[in-house]
Amino acid sequence: MTTIIVPDQERLWQLQREIEDYAAADGRVDGEERKEIRAASIKLCESVAPEHTRLAKVVANDVIALHTSYLNYLAFVQSVQDTGATTSSLNIVTPTPLGNPRDLSGMFFYTLREYIDAGFLNKSDMPKALT
Repeated sequence: MTTIIVPDQERLWQLQREIEDYAAADGRVDGEERKEIRAASIKLCESVAPEHTRLAKVVANDVIALHTSYLNYLAFVQSVQDTGATTSSLNIVTPTPLGNPRDLSGMFFYTLREYIDAGFLNKSDMPKALT
């Protein structure tokens, strides 16, 4: 037969205080760790900011180039269709996720607006079709 030892109330209160002390100490260590992570993150971000800016500007300009290419493609397809020709043999591609390149509530507009708001493009960089 196994004997179960049950601590008295005084011992239970003592253990509860120890647990609370450990929890408080853990919270302080956790807070200090978060401060160190934040400080290190700030230093890291400061050191990589020039490369981040360079790459973000490359992507922003690529979005503008894609927008221009897409407009040119749509204009070309429209010019062929305007002749009255049946264009099904061209296998015309409509990249639906890109949305209409003239849509002021579409992907191109909001993506470029985000790059402008973040300072990676100037307002004057916004394609005329979106102004």
